[in-house]
Amino acid sequence: MKGLGALLPAGLRMRLRAFRLARGHRRLDQCAAQVALLLSAAGRLRPQGWRIAELGCGPVPGHALCFHLLGAAQVVATDRVAVFQPAALAASVNHAHAAQVRDLLSPFAEHHDIRERLQALIARDGQVDPALFQFAVASTPDQVGRDYNLIYSLSVVEHVPRRELPAWFSAAASTLAPGGMMLHAIHLEDHRDPELSPFAFRSNPQYSFAEECERGNRADADELIATARQSGDVEVLWRWRRPGLAPVGDDTSHLGIMIRRP
Repeated sequence: MKGLGALLPAGLRMRLRAFRLARGHRRLDQCAAQVALLLSAAGRLRPQGWRIAELGCGPVPGHALCFHLLGAAQVVATDRVAVFQPAALAASVNHAHAAQVRDLLSPFAEHHDIRERLQALIARDGQVDPALFQFAVASTPDQVGRDYNLIYSLSVVEHVPRRELPAWFSAAASTLAPGGMMLHAIHLEDHRDPELSPFAFRSNPQYSFAEECERGNRADADELIATARQSGDVEVLWRWRRPGLAPVGDDTSHLGIMIRRP
């Protein structure tokens, strides 16, 4: 089947992938669970009225849509290329369990407000007023605009080429309003083989630039924290480990960090 899929036009392959995501881990209730983890770890943030941007949203920006449900004044979902698939985002909404979305997000906004926004979203088949929610292409973080209260990403930082990380964090920090913050959930395992050999890719001497972008840039948790500190005050929100699986170096598999603008 993989061979047959390669024969399909690129645009059709992208749409099919987007609909698979919309029925899987980009379904709106799945996204709500990840947003709830992020906001809870950061101190039970309540983002009503905030301007928020997501970096690296992919074709189904369900996480960004959760911030709209929480009452953000404006949410901009961005990616380096024009990958957004509106019909797949509608499928993400329609396949979700509405009660789970409401309950998961209720610690961070009034439950009845979430209900009203979600009902309106379902009635409009996943469409939102562009003044409140939009997609934008941003090849670098500083192209998303200015004066955001929150910039966030989920499993994106590890795909930034390692030599570009200092500039990437700095560019993202430049978009923040005074008192603004960044939240980044980072997956440090090899994306090609996260279960059996999560850290073996670090010792590959022939690792290419393309592999950095696809499999992960191989920066460990300490390096990422030190690099992020060049752009603001860093707080580690979580640092999950897989003891015994790293042949050398750090065995952190997942890292969550908050960066506040100085």
